[in-house]
Amino acid sequence: MQFLNNFCRETGLAGMVCTMSDPSFPLPGGAPQMIGESFARQALQQPRVAAALGFGLQALRGEGYVAATPERLKQTLVEQGIRWGDADETESWSTKMLLATGLVSENAAAATPVVLDRGLLYFAVDWSMEDELARWLAALAKADPLPTPAVPEGLGLGRDQAAALHHALGHRFTVLSGGPGTGKTTLVGQLIRRWLETGGDPQRLMIAAPTGRAAARLSGAISALVDTPLPPAGTLHRTLGWSPNRVRFRYGRHQPVPADLVIVDEVSMADLGLMHALFAAVEPNAQVVLLGDKDQLVSVQPGSVLADLCVGLAGGLGDACVQTLEENFRYGEDSGIEKVAAAIRSGDASATLEAIAAAEDVQLLPALTELDTICGDWLRETADESPEATWRRLQSKRILCAHRRGPFGVERVNRQVFRWLQRQGMLAGRYSDEQTNYPGRLFSLTSNQYEEGFFNGDQGFIRSIDGELAAWLESSDQALRQLSPARLPTAETAYAMTVHRSQGSEFGEVYCVLPPADSPLLTRELLYTAVTRARTRVTLYGDPSAITRAVNNPGARSSGLARRLADLTRKPSNSPIQQSLF
Repeated sequence: MQFLNNFCRETGLAGMVCTMSDPSFPLPGGAPQMIGESFARQALQQPRVAAALGFGLQALRGEGYVAATPERLKQTLVEQGIRWGDADETESWSTKMLLATGLVSENAAAATPVVLDRGLLYFAVDWSMEDELARWLAALAKADPLPTPAVPEGLGLGRDQAAALHHALGHRFTVLSGGPGTGKTTLVGQLIRRWLETGGDPQRLMIAAPTGRAAARLSGAISALVDTPLPPAGTLHRTLGWSPNRVRFRYGRHQPVPADLVIVDEVSMADLGLMHALFAAVEPNAQVVLLGDKDQLVSVQPGSVLADLCVGLAGGLGDACVQTLEENFRYGEDSGIEKVAAAIRSGDASATLEAIAAAEDVQLLPALTELDTICGDWLRETADESPEATWRRLQSKRILCAHRRGPFGVERVNRQVFRWLQRQGMLAGRYSDEQTNYPGRLFSLTSNQYEEGFFNGDQGFIRSIDGELAAWLESSDQALRQLSPARLPTAETAYAMTVHRSQGSEFGEVYCVLPPADSPLLTRELLYTAVTRARTRVTLYGDPSAITRAVNNPGARSSGLARRLADLTRKPSNSPIQQSLF
């Protein structure tokens, strides 16, 4: 809805949401309907085409698309049962027909709400953000090298880490992409230490992440590696000065963030709008380091910026800006988890199934039919167990699901675990359901309380002390805090959690409930993310066809960012590059 408000303001459609006069052309409800009806009202010609255009683009935007080909847009409309003209007209959707609505321009030649550029249809606001972001990123990637300070020997870095550190110290822009266990945080700690030693001002350091939990964990990890007190990390929204009372961020192109070194973690979770806001606020001479795993799940909001960036810069003048960390310090050479993850990344379904069959630490079972095997030693508290020991035990396992609701979803599994606890006689007293506080409850926060140091995604547990319930919550420095359950922000039970919500976490053993092969959520990135949450063992519940479907279904989102970056950073033949920073 925030996008809808911004969109209407930017395109002059504010207040124009209306009901179409043609009742034979109904649209399903929600934001797509509102945009579609506004388009129909504003169209110079072809109001049905205009309505279908607005509806389809907004529906795809809700699925994470920044742009779409006319063919993909038509597919969405057919799936929704929407016809935008007579049978003959429905078979084709020409550029001429789209331009005739008066709502589409080519390459933003006119102030229209939709732009057709390189065969892709965009909302104008998204086109503008993508175009500007590509230009900013390309300028950073092509900037002249900086004086590189000497890197001392004996830092204990791997080959990939050492090369990435050398690049990050001597360039304006660096992307560190690597899976769990490849040493991204250790590398950033060394980067900050070297930067401070060469005169960097700790108050001119910005550390951020898309979520509060990711930011707090990065801040805690870096603090353990760097002796100098550093500013606390924050979410990108908070760091850029977002407020519900403001239309825009406090910091932007007219008021840059006061930082000489900008470090952002978990960039795979950042959407197009957030990354545009970040780079609009970066000072012209700042160094920027982005961390993430390009193979993980992408952001909830539209865009797949990290993956697009890694593809778009490959082979061009900014090729060296993308530093890939492949050495893994978590898994041994014989790790089945690492081999399965590598097969998933390669997109080879047969190799993935073969790797699962050969692995001793990964197995595929038909279905999750009983909980004794999982919960017996996981949720049974021993006598005189300390809070720290309880937390280590609870973090040793987690159940992951692709869906939140339904027969294969998080809500159903959490109810099953709650009932298992009841059958085992482990819940003394009357507790109504799995979302109430009870002894042994494992929970995850669903909101931020910055003043208290609580972040969305932080996890903890409930215990009974002398008949009273108490909560323990893991803070950013991985220490446990005891507090009253009444002081907790909103939370949800977390024996099972979605794969998306598990990003940034790691557990000893992971049990992943896969949906049927026809689930739209089954993607290569989801399966890879689930498998790589585990340190020692993975159990997948599902059919081999679900594995095959996931591996063969990369969750690519249509955008033009990679192509724009490739064009802007293409190696020249003879003509010199005219550099322009912002």
